[in-house]
Amino acid sequence: MHSIMKAVCVAAATLTMCSQAYAGSLGNAQRLVSALGVETELAYTIETSIAEAKQQLHASGELPIAIVDNIANALRDEMLFSMPELLDEFAQLYADRFTDPELLDLIEFYESPTGQKLVASNAELTQEAMEATEAWIERVSERAVTRLLSS
Repeated sequence: MHSIMKAVCVAAATLTMCSQAYAGSLGNAQRLVSALGVETELAYTIETSIAEAKQQLHASGELPIAIVDNIANALRDEMLFSMPELLDEFAQLYADRFTDPELLDLIEFYESPTGQKLVASNAELTQEAMEATEAWIERVSERAVTRLLSS
């Protein structure tokens, strides 16, 4: 009986230490999510997506404008209110993939002036990268078709 109790105590202590280490990782992951500016990007995405959906539904005329506005406003408000839940899920994704020392390295970079400049430029860079990719696809497609037709 004594050895069973000892094993249970060791297991409980191990679980406690693991959960404390894990909580540290989650805390650092939450700090990283903050440094990455995810909340600002997510809020912007929610606002623009809701506005675009509203505009499309208004234009379609399928529903009365007042109903569309009420639904859109309720959805936006609920999404913004519930955003911490999603941010915690994002943090968990980072905590699952990075050790505490790695998270601290990432935090150090993203909280630095250069890291903050990258965060601030990210939306523009993503848009420009998408445009460059579309132009590249068009150029490559034209060359492929030209080669195919000249063979």
